Amino acid sequence: MVQLEALEVTDMKTFSDQAISGKTPVAFTELGKETISAELGARDLPHVLNTTPSVFATQDSGGAGDSRVNVRGFSQRNVAILINGVPTNDLENGWLYWSNWDGLGDVSSTIQVQRGLSNTTLPTPSIGGTMNVVTDPAASRSGVSVKTEFGADDFYKISGVYNTGLLQGKFAVTAGLSLKQGEGTADGTWAKSAGYYLGTSWKINSMHRLELFAVGAAQQHGRRSFASNLAAYDVDYARELGYTEAQIFSNASGANAGALRQGAVGGGHDYNPNGAPVTVAYNGKQYYWGGTHSREKDGYINEVVNYSHKPQVNLNWYANLTEELKLTSVFYYSGVQAGSGGTLGNGFTRYTATTPQLNGNINWDATIAANQANMVGGQSVSRAILRNSTNYQNQYGIVSKLNYQITPTLKLTTGLDWRTAEIEHYREVRDLLGGSYYLPTAAVQVSDFWASGMNTQLRLGDKVDYHNTNTVDWLGLFAQAQYESGPVTAFAVYGFSTIEYGFTDHFRRAAGGGEYALESDALEGHQIKGGVQYAFTNDISAYVNAGFVDKIPNFDGVINDSTGTLVDAGNESFVSYEAGVRYQTPGRSFNVSAGVYHTEWKDRTTSSVNTTDDTVTYLRGMNSTYEGIEIESAWRPLRWLRFDAAASFGEWVYTDDVTGEAFNLSTGSAVPTTSRVFIRDLMVGDAPQSQIAYAATVFPVQGLSVKFQGRWYDRYWSDFSPETRTVVGDYAQSWRIPSYTLYDLHVNYNLPISSRRFDVSVFAHLFNIFDKVHVSDATDESAFEAVGLNLAARHSVQRAEVFLGPGFAWNMGVKVSF
Repeated sequence: MVQLEALEVTDMKTFSDQAISGKTPVAFTELGKETISAELGARDLPHVLNTTPSVFATQDSGGAGDSRVNVRGFSQRNVAILINGVPTNDLENGWLYWSNWDGLGDVSSTIQVQRGLSNTTLPTPSIGGTMNVVTDPAASRSGVSVKTEFGADDFYKISGVYNTGLLQGKFAVTAGLSLKQGEGTADGTWAKSAGYYLGTSWKINSMHRLELFAVGAAQQHGRRSFASNLAAYDVDYARELGYTEAQIFSNASGANAGALRQGAVGGGHDYNPNGAPVTVAYNGKQYYWGGTHSREKDGYINEVVNYSHKPQVNLNWYANLTEELKLTSVFYYSGVQAGSGGTLGNGFTRYTATTPQLNGNINWDATIAANQANMVGGQSVSRAILRNSTNYQNQYGIVSKLNYQITPTLKLTTGLDWRTAEIEHYREVRDLLGGSYYLPTAAVQVSDFWASGMNTQLRLGDKVDYHNTNTVDWLGLFAQAQYESGPVTAFAVYGFSTIEYGFTDHFRRAAGGGEYALESDALEGHQIKGGVQYAFTNDISAYVNAGFVDKIPNFDGVINDSTGTLVDAGNESFVSYEAGVRYQTPGRSFNVSAGVYHTEWKDRTTSSVNTTDDTVTYLRGMNSTYEGIEIESAWRPLRWLRFDAAASFGEWVYTDDVTGEAFNLSTGSAVPTTSRVFIRDLMVGDAPQSQIAYAATVFPVQGLSVKFQGRWYDRYWSDFSPETRTVVGDYAQSWRIPSYTLYDLHVNYNLPISSRRFDVSVFAHLFNIFDKVHVSDATDESAFEAVGLNLAARHSVQRAEVFLGPGFAWNMGVKVSF
């Protein structure tokens, strides 16, 4: 762990199991508030971690909050993300949407990433790592700060924080608010959000203290959901990577299809297939967030708009029961009101190749005119509409930890992690696109409870296609022993978890006449892990850690909520080993850490249900290994100069082919299947397996810092789903994304006009200074954007779908504190 500045270890950081420099035997990196403020800019929070080993964050589709983060080759589904020690990954599928946490960077006190299994006590499977964000505590000094910033793509943001200071020696409040808007890096990816934060502290007496935290952001933004063929964005770059003119411009179909047949060609780096102009005169209302609204943009319709609000409220109780016995409990609530749009119906008119800059986009004017002309009984009936896919969730939980200092060298921590959630999923009519109502088609699920069946007239806000409620009930128990004596520190953790899933289909009638429902059995998982560090001197130490995790499958691995079927994916297992060394000079002007790791992911299973022949097919044993080396260092040879460097080199690979197993759902008996996937020795995609980050910072005058950063990425294979590799003998690697290097510049200056009464600071961030064209995200063998097989080989760039990373961008502003 590299850390030149001291960071205070607070009660919250202790409760969150944050690693401590020089003591905790795990690989970790911690960024303090000063670093976050100096480097994040207007980006989503994970991007500030891109200069740490084995961490890779991208903007993905380019919409505000649509970022993703990958640690040691694992997506954030297998990275435990905590806010103030509370798990925030989705209880159904493990994902996390950063749009829900817009503004979190403004109030983050520290961000710590523990790579690997970590020393976190919670039985949440943190296979790739644990990312823990600790927000600002209620400040003991009163004050106000206001920050305003603006940047590329008409970005503007204003934020403020107010601290009451310590009142009567017992009570303090910190409150923050941020408002932002912008047009986005791609066409139609506009964004609006309002983030808020509240932190309070009440010292009841010498034994008890309460804290209340609330954080959230209500936001909506236009999305670019669909990746495109590379030629859709940049014809010159496509030619540079080997495209022929036929591969670009052929508009034939099938095996002879070129990029033009699949969508736009040369539409520009901001090309977005999920939006297009519309006649300004069209002012049809849209339905979301429980009511009707006007569109955000006149003259433009987004096919996909994301809206969400996910508040998280924590009540923390710290109790010093005795000198040796401490109890810390967090009672929390997290609620989601969210949706993301799309199309429904078969009456859409699309632009043709005669307007290639819009080819693939929906011609809204023609679609609206067709809906309006489709008259039945004096009313226009929409054949094509926009819909929302909604997610309404209420989650409650308790995390409670009892710490007992048994002896001066031995501490025991036990506790529980209880969570329960009810999640409602449905589609609803968002925009009728000129019609009076919509009639469901054969491709749309019709509710068994609709009296008129397929003749049901659906209007704005009506539920359509599906309506389910899923429940998750989780209980985790854990115990940790920590030992510290002389040069030795060690920990050992055991965790147990049990989960029950429930499912109700509000559109499907059960045999008894009520709503169709399913419940799983109670499922059990276990984990055990531990580590030891030995300090040879005050400056040199080494550590080892190891662990085993038996992980309960996510909701979809137990209940297929598309078909309403119980499945049995079984538990996955993970085995991890790690070793590392740390060194720092006596004066702390230089330090370095290095480590190696090996992780095995076993028994990964996917399932598919065929309702036609009443069978379920399992692909069990999609095993993979992840191993590599990580190095991180910092050096400050002079007061005005500092160097930072981080590198990671991995080897992440699938190890075995898989043969399917099929069973009759009614009888449970095995049935023949030819299902098989060929993944042996294929490299794991979705993140670069080699990366180097480096930076030089100068401090020419007091209060001024200028930091120049570079990030190099290589051995980056495009993402793919193992279950899609079904061609016999096809062991070709997925398309390898070309290596690239990006450079950023960060300038921060605390103006010398500052005084005891106020401080004024200015900042500027330049991202991708040299406007490097690069592919940030790619999926191999696209089902929609691939050039035909007669024109391009499998697993080539021509057959991938990609997002280009953002080009040159800037962000600057001023902050005043008083």
